[in-house]
Amino acid sequence: MALAKGLRPVQVGAVILAVRILSVFLVQTWYVPDEYWQTLEVAHKYAFGYGALTWEWQKGIRSYLYPSVVAVLYSVLKFTGLDYPNVVIILPRILQAIISSIADYKFYKWTGNRKWALFLILTSWFWFYTASRTLLQTLETAFVAIALSVFPFKTGKLGYYEKESSTWLWLACVSVFVRPTSAPLWIVLGIYNMVTTNQGRIELLLKTYLPIAFICGVMLVGLDSYLYGRLIVTPWEFFKYNVLGGVASFYGEHPCFIPHKEFRFVLPLLPILLYLAQDVIVPWSRKAKKWQLYGVTMLMLVGNLLPSLYFGVIHQAGTLAVMPVLRESLTENRSSILFMMPCHSTPLY
Repeated sequence: MALAKGLRPVQVGAVILAVRILSVFLVQTWYVPDEYWQTLEVAHKYAFGYGALTWEWQKGIRSYLYPSVVAVLYSVLKFTGLDYPNVVIILPRILQAIISSIADYKFYKWTGNRKWALFLILTSWFWFYTASRTLLQTLETAFVAIALSVFPFKTGKLGYYEKESSTWLWLACVSVFVRPTSAPLWIVLGIYNMVTTNQGRIELLLKTYLPIAFICGVMLVGLDSYLYGRLIVTPWEFFKYNVLGGVASFYGEHPCFIPHKEFRFVLPLLPILLYLAQDVIVPWSRKAKKWQLYGVTMLMLVGNLLPSLYFGVIHQAGTLAVMPVLRESLTENRSSILFMMPCHSTPLY
């Protein structure tokens, strides 16, 4: 695989960043409402003083962590007078593209700098389609990739003597507040860590797990409580309304009784699946003939390029394209518009 042959770490990082920034400007289509209504709309309301909040924010099932970061960007734009519509639209996506780039680089390092891993993460059409979107699942996926790159996996006999990093625990805690549905993944990894640790398990629990959970929890509960104006634990509110209250079932149920399923909800599994994929393709590539390597490479490129262009440029592009037209046509914010579409099918900010 000659894609990354001879590339230094800085060059690899530059290539990754270039691809992610490209997606900011190339992907100009609508995917799901949460990209806007769970992040940008919330941030816009707090930075500029107007905007709409959906029922999730009224019930307190979302953390303000990600929207507050975007709100800081918006506040800087407002203070400097640079809050032009296009800048307000593009800047948060550039921020997310940078975060995703860091995650991609960490994924590359996690695989041992394997060139096929870099190729897979850069050519994945769905990651190209979502990596620069301000979706909570995109941020969650980035956290998963970064956490896995420092997770104390035990590989070989020497692995049991290596120093264990606790960085992944901080990311796990933050991830649960961003998306409580990520908890099962971290629980599985936590159990694995407790079983395979080279430290005492009680010591690991008391000196690492509990202090990190306490510090992270207090900080995030404090942030959410301050912005909501009342004491609130958003992961619990999420669980109470979606699971105990059955709200998730309103959006549909799977025959296996899994409520509110959407394809994007499994996006955080992408780093794991790509890791498994490169772990298969690398040994094969060492034995494959040159024509087979070129054939598979071209098949993967074309197979990912076509959906990247279609979903990024054509599919559901109208819901975004209409907003600048409305913005320029309606000079007063008091104007009323009737959208005869499914709820929240367009951004409002």
